[in-house]
Amino acid sequence: MLIVAISEYNDSRYQLGGQLKAALQAAGLEAATLELAPKELDRANWLMVGAVLIRHHDESVVIKAVEDVRSINENALIVVSALPEQIVRLELLDGALLKKNRVGMISTRDVSGLVGFLQNAGAHTAVQAGQRPTIISFAHFKGGVGATSLALACASYWSRSGQRVCLVDFDPVSTAVSVWADVPALYRAAVGAALRIGAVRRNRLDDILYPVKGG
Repeated sequence: MLIVAISEYNDSRYQLGGQLKAALQAAGLEAATLELAPKELDRANWLMVGAVLIRHHDESVVIKAVEDVRSINENALIVVSALPEQIVRLELLDGALLKKNRVGMISTRDVSGLVGFLQNAGAHTAVQAGQRPTIISFAHFKGGVGATSLALACASYWSRSGQRVCLVDFDPVSTAVSVWADVPALYRAAVGAALRIGAVRRNRLDDILYPVKGG
């Protein structure tokens, strides 16, 4: 699990990083930490992020950071560390947005609250990891070595074993997978073109999947 601490100034980021490491030790957790400025979010590997801690004196910057983080990662736990009076101002400024994005708030001096947040993040990440699909690639630089046949055999076996399987063929030349799955040529061509130009959004992938019955 990776924990990201977001704050504008170097001193504040270093302080947050130190607090995180101490809280992780108190919580009995092992995790990597990364301190970022609000404009440096692209430096993180967001697939690995399980928790985000935000601290800034400007409430509008905090709200913007929450929106930016949630647009990148829908699952990470987010908590804002702030002074008690700032927490009140944040609630007044945009409490609905904070609630919508499942943002918790703790006092900057609340050590036990930070430890509890990290423990929740560890449990949350474990659950997410259990739900995350396994990705296996069959690839070779040379054709005719049996990569497609092996992929088809494994996909069929896993499907017959009760697993949900999505087989993706990135071979631009061979159509062996499509022929095996009996995918209509026009459908295959349309989906291929859409994928090549990036016309398919991540949350609409179900629209282009072709169900195969019988394994």
